[in-house]
Amino acid sequence: MNVNTDAPNEDKRIIINSFMQELCRLDNDANTGQRHENAATVEEIRHRVLRAYSLEYIIPFLREHRLENKSSEPFEFLDGEQKVRLTETGRNLCGQYGL
Repeated sequence: MNVNTDAPNEDKRIIINSFMQELCRLDNDANTGQRHENAATVEEIRHRVLRAYSLEYIIPFLREHRLENKSSEPFEFLDGEQKVRLTETGRNLCGQYGL
């Protein structure tokens, strides 16, 4: 994966789709007993699917995505943006992210 800071809209699309797909996968694992909790650290998700990007680069895109979807937020931050978990709305949208 190539980071292109000259194309932030493309980076945002890649980051949001990859992040949400992994968050949906982790949530599903928790719901089927393969994981202890539904929440995951943002760093854990970054490390699994977005290693090319720094945490400092990812977080603003995640904030922006939540604001753009304020009436139906797909996820919520916990512990001062250290952790994240799907909302019921986000869980219902997992199909659009490939799960």
